[in-house]
Amino acid sequence: MLLFGLHLCAVTRGWHNQNLPGHEFRQAQTALSTYFIQQERNFSPAYPTPVLGKPWSVPFEFPLYQWTVAGVADATGWPLVTAARGVSMVCLYLALPALWLLLGALRVERRSRWIVLGFALLCPVHVFYARAFLIETMALMFSLWFLASFARSLSGGGRGWAAVATVAGIGAGLVKVTTFAVVLMPAAVAVLVLLWRRWRATGARAERWRRLLALAGHALGLVAIPVGVSVAWVRFADHVKAMNPAAQFATSTNLVAFNLGSWTDRMDPALWGGQAANVLQGVAGPAVLALGLLALVGARGGRGLALVAVGTFLAPLPVFPVLYKVHDYYFVANAVFLLGGLGLAVAALLVRPGWRWFGMAALVVLPVLQAHSYWRHYGEWQAQPNPPGSQLTEILPKITDASDVLIIAGYDWNATIPYYARRRALMFHGGTQDSGLVDKCYAALAGERIGALVLNGAERENRELLATTCRRFGLDPRPAFGIYDDDVYVPVAVRPSTLEFLRTVPVAALRLPAPVDDETPWWRGIEVQVSVLPSVIRRSFRGFAPEPVRSEATFDYSCTEADGESLFSVHPTTRLWFRPPAQHCNLETSYLIYGGAYEGKAPGERTDGVQFTLYAQRPGGGRRVLFERLLDPAQRGSDRGRQTLALDLEFTEGEELVLETTAGPAGNWAYDWAALGPLTLRAAATP
Repeated sequence: MLLFGLHLCAVTRGWHNQNLPGHEFRQAQTALSTYFIQQERNFSPAYPTPVLGKPWSVPFEFPLYQWTVAGVADATGWPLVTAARGVSMVCLYLALPALWLLLGALRVERRSRWIVLGFALLCPVHVFYARAFLIETMALMFSLWFLASFARSLSGGGRGWAAVATVAGIGAGLVKVTTFAVVLMPAAVAVLVLLWRRWRATGARAERWRRLLALAGHALGLVAIPVGVSVAWVRFADHVKAMNPAAQFATSTNLVAFNLGSWTDRMDPALWGGQAANVLQGVAGPAVLALGLLALVGARGGRGLALVAVGTFLAPLPVFPVLYKVHDYYFVANAVFLLGGLGLAVAALLVRPGWRWFGMAALVVLPVLQAHSYWRHYGEWQAQPNPPGSQLTEILPKITDASDVLIIAGYDWNATIPYYARRRALMFHGGTQDSGLVDKCYAALAGERIGALVLNGAERENRELLATTCRRFGLDPRPAFGIYDDDVYVPVAVRPSTLEFLRTVPVAALRLPAPVDDETPWWRGIEVQVSVLPSVIRRSFRGFAPEPVRSEATFDYSCTEADGESLFSVHPTTRLWFRPPAQHCNLETSYLIYGGAYEGKAPGERTDGVQFTLYAQRPGGGRRVLFERLLDPAQRGSDRGRQTLALDLEFTEGEELVLETTAGPAGNWAYDWAALGPLTLRAAATP
């Protein structure tokens, strides 16, 4: 009880802090899912994890933990982080009776069982991650209950224990299949030992085969349903992930190399060094391992079972080498076996003459060493009252709406920004080099309002991504603000109010544009949605029917009147994108180069011509030229004055009409004062 009290005190240090110390990347993913499950009341197996764009579901584990946390938060009114800590801690404590029963099934006497439970409680990762927003302790709870009931059922425990084994196995496989795999290893060894014993038992050969088949069938029956359900869940999760273009990397097939590692990984000394560092930090320090080794040497009666327990601890390390190197919390799944083995060895010393004094000393010293290791590596970190999130995640919720989506590049798919900002997000695993993937992700966001674009680190110089994002979602291509290594862009419509708000925010690291914004107009020289242009600029398109959907102008948009008609400036380079109203259309327009561009001017001080081109742009890229003409009034009299154009056009599905002006053959756009008259594009009359 003393050790239980110490564990409870340690776990609850910093209990009400809302930050997520310890692999915040992974905790934030679980927390983000739980937040949106709670907010949307979405208790579907295809639960939301809105970090990789639309569709928002990227399921890994079955969301039993997330559902439980959301339910506890609803029932108690606790913040999600507090509810998650409560669920994780209770799951660890509910795993202890299963460990007790397992030791009983292995015929370990009561005093030794108490020692094992005490050692397991004070394992540093069992303190630190028993309060994390992670599935680890729930997976451990189900796994230990499976193992205990599996052992009881094999030893003649009846249908009740078989039912418990089946239910617990299903829970373990669904919540975290790698933790379930850990306990399947000793379960398999136990079955093989029992099979060997029954084969070696006396009796007729036929009778021995009958007993062997009965035992094998019994064991397979206990495992078959949990494994089958786990496999079915993985397939379902893969199907859901495959629907999201940004989540293809996360399917089970694509994660095999990471989950199981390669032979190259296994030959890398750095990998084993990383695993060893995690063991020494989170499971048992050097002094604990040294004392434990001495205890194993001195133990007699309990040495065999202790060595099996230590072997169970070691077995997953080469099976999942990268996972156990990268994540110290993975040791929550198997640390209990190492500490259990050391506990059994110490307990055996207490009844061995000549070694009892060492056993008594180890019984006192080992928990003290474990407590010191926890305090050294985790204690101060855990209790630190750091504010949740960052200054960026404090600002984002104040300048975006709850239904807005964030686009974030440069943070991989780290969910900390979406979680602390409480916003859905599109993030890019592995960067934004794949423009095709970016296009698919952006197409999936059709109909969503983008609240902000966050570019971090090297992505701040990604002008192509910036231009594409601004064009598709109506963002202003000038940063609204910067903070540390981030630049943040917001929609054109809200940039003025955002800047006004940000100038009241007392954050020293905030970088804001100059109060007087005399920069070049943001829309100059980029492809932009016409709908997001200021109304005074958009009025320049009044001579077009329909209005262009997108436009690009190297200089500026302007419109003049001539002979009662509007003339729209198309100084090279200008592009206008139109959406055809029908498959067959009639186009009528006029175009010209103003006389002042060539009349009475010497060569070198006049236009050398403007290329007018009409083409159909295909959805997948490429163009189909419909009309082109170089207008050069300085050289050809027939090119002077207004030129009329009437075309019958035919489009395929998804094609857009683009009108483009470019400089003449020499590429010199000086004095290329071109204009476009009223333009109409209407469906052709049915014959």
